[in-house]
Amino acid sequence: MSAISGTRASARADAPRWADGLLPGSAGVLCFSGTAPATRIAGTVFGPATLTAGRVLIAATLGVLALLLARRLRWPGRCRIPGLLVAGTGQAVGYPLFLALAVERVPAYHGAVVIGLTPAATAALSALRTGERLRPRFWLSSLVGSASVAVFAIVQGGGSLQVADAWLVAAVLSAAVGYVEGARVSREIGGVQTLCWAMILLAPAAAVILAVSVWIRTFPPISGPAWVAFGYAGVASMFLGSVLFYRALAVGGTARIGQLNLVQPFLAITWSSLLLGEHLGWLVPITAAVVLTCMVVCLNNPAAPETVNGLREDRSLEMDIKSIASFAVVTRDQGANKELFVNALGLPLANNEGDEYVFSEAIPGSHHFGLWPLSLAAEACFGTSEWPADRTVPQACVEFEVAEKELVAEGGKELEARGYSLLHPARTEPWGQTIVRVLTEEGVIVGISYVPWQHNKSEKTAD
Repeated sequence: MSAISGTRASARADAPRWADGLLPGSAGVLCFSGTAPATRIAGTVFGPATLTAGRVLIAATLGVLALLLARRLRWPGRCRIPGLLVAGTGQAVGYPLFLALAVERVPAYHGAVVIGLTPAATAALSALRTGERLRPRFWLSSLVGSASVAVFAIVQGGGSLQVADAWLVAAVLSAAVGYVEGARVSREIGGVQTLCWAMILLAPAAAVILAVSVWIRTFPPISGPAWVAFGYAGVASMFLGSVLFYRALAVGGTARIGQLNLVQPFLAITWSSLLLGEHLGWLVPITAAVVLTCMVVCLNNPAAPETVNGLREDRSLEMDIKSIASFAVVTRDQGANKELFVNALGLPLANNEGDEYVFSEAIPGSHHFGLWPLSLAAEACFGTSEWPADRTVPQACVEFEVAEKELVAEGGKELEARGYSLLHPARTEPWGQTIVRVLTEEGVIVGISYVPWQHNKSEKTAD
């Protein structure tokens, strides 16, 4: 894949460093740490269904307000709806519902400790879903930390597992799925938009569930602490914590930042002791020391592609780059750029009717040169008319041509496996071009492309 070898020099800068995502990730974990005791307090009063649906509606309401205040209440794009629904269902439906069912039967600290298996599940799913390649030391540390959490749960449970543990394992898997899918989508549209839209999409179903559960359930007198716990579950745990954690996962690596959750059980145990009066045994500090040590090791072991002389080494090249398909300047002021390139330089740039994009395929030495308005680039990459504030604003776009249409999707998979985040998966545009795009740290949109008419031209020239 020689055509993108020039971007590999910045690959080391793209790899997560120690501090990347650490602050928002830690803040998110702090918000999550009160989930188990809050769920035990509120769940026994409101019931699992009412609490779960209420969390979603609270987060959806806050999501709408946040997007309105930020002036980003724009449809995320049809291609992202499946990922948003999976992320929302895993984190906002499956996880709280299964946790609520579990802590009706076991103490909050028991639930909190088993939930400590989430980082290992997140790392495994992330490796399968996104192709993150992790060092053996990462997996060993994750396994030791998870094993210590499992031993803790068994000892605290009197030497055996309970039915509630099955609910807790389901909660772990649901949370892991939500984190992985949420992190993938947040790389494209940002953490705030990901969480907000996931909750907004789930809100209609949650409203129906809440109405039915309120109708059929007989509620005991609801105390002040129960209302506070209900509000905490929706505001701090579901909304604020998720926004912070998605942001951290996007910039620090899903598997790596996911290990921060190893400390969550012990924070939750502390809250359980302070708020619920649950007794802490001698095993807590010992397990905490083991788990925290494992977390530090994991945080220092980001995804590690093999390198030669500091650059990533190609061992299985799938793409055969044939040419530079196109180059375009990404413009904020299309008029000023047309003044330079058309009037001053005399380039024969023109647009199709009703389109702001101006281009030419008749400039010697170039297949295609154009001026691409930033708003159109945002539509192409994110499905919105404005470029996301948390992404590098592009200055140019260069697209490399491959020999066959099918190689575009293969190229996208290879880029993901090597740690690059796709702006969007491989797709065929309305004008017939098949393309997948990434964004460099310097602000260049790099595309792997198949343009049928360029190949037709080549064939005619050869004849």
